[in-house]
Amino acid sequence: MYLEIERKLLNIIEENYGKKIVDVNEKLLNRNINLKPVELASLLVQIEEFFLVKISNEDITNGNFDSVGNISKLITQRLSEPTNYN
Repeated sequence: MYLEIERKLLNIIEENYGKKIVDVNEKLLNRNINLKPVELASLLVQIEEFFLVKISNEDITNGNFDSVGNISKLITQRLSEPTNYN
C-alpha cells in the first residue's frame, strides 16, 4: 500500500506543480523541489480529499508533512487506523 500511495503522491505533485521528484526523502520546500508554502497547503487539501484522511496541524509541525516519503508513511498510518476522515 505504501508504494502505491507514494506513486500517487509523485503523480499529484508532477501533474499539479510540474515538479519531478527523484528522492522521496527530499524536503518539499528545499531549493531542488522548491514547492511554495501555498502549493504545500493546496497539496494538503488534495491529499485529504483523494485519500479521505485528515492531516492534523501536529503532523505538519512535527515534520511528518515535509517529504513524499514522510507523507506516504503518514497516509499509510491514517488509512490503517479504525477511524479516519470518511
